[in-house]
Amino acid sequence: MDDFDSRKGEALIESAYRFANDGRHEEAIAVFSDLISRRPVNPLFHQRGLSYLALGDFINAIEDFTSAIQLDSSDSDSYFNRGNVYLRLKSYKSAVNDYNIAISLVPEDPRMFNSRGFALAKAGQLEDGFRDLMTAIRLDANYVSARYNIGILYFEAGKLNEALNHLDYATSLCPEDDAVVELRRKVKSALQRAT
Repeated sequence: MDDFDSRKGEALIESAYRFANDGRHEEAIAVFSDLISRRPVNPLFHQRGLSYLALGDFINAIEDFTSAIQLDSSDSDSYFNRGNVYLRLKSYKSAVNDYNIAISLVPEDPRMFNSRGFALAKAGQLEDGFRDLMTAIRLDANYVSARYNIGILYFEAGKLNEALNHLDYATSLCPEDDAVVELRRKVKSALQRAT
């Protein structure tokens, strides 16, 4: 922090993180922007990108994750989060490309396989998508998001018993997760109608 003392800089960084953690993303973005104007470093771009993502400002999120990657090409989280933005935009090929790089950097992170698997499946590559989701579950058997995503794919494919198995497990791990509970309810209802 060239033009002001390091204590003031640390205090600003702490306040930006606190704002972001409290869901006060507009305030976090303002502080991160001030900090970036003084010292444009990877973690600041990454964190501001997360705040933009939380607000649904996908263009600025992509720009910040890209800036973070340009400053540190080994930043797997920036590739991962930029991939998440592309996934939300239904730009599956771009999402998969970023997840591929993230996986090459951190090959044992189940989040990467979970997200790439879901993107691959949504892009019509169901077999590859299922394989990645099963890899995520192999890496972390208690990973609720992977269980949920594979439940969605099995449900959409009409494989109701397989969907229910994964959703039962996910519900046992996280009974307060409304999305998991609701999908499980839909699957059970579909199974009852099918019998």
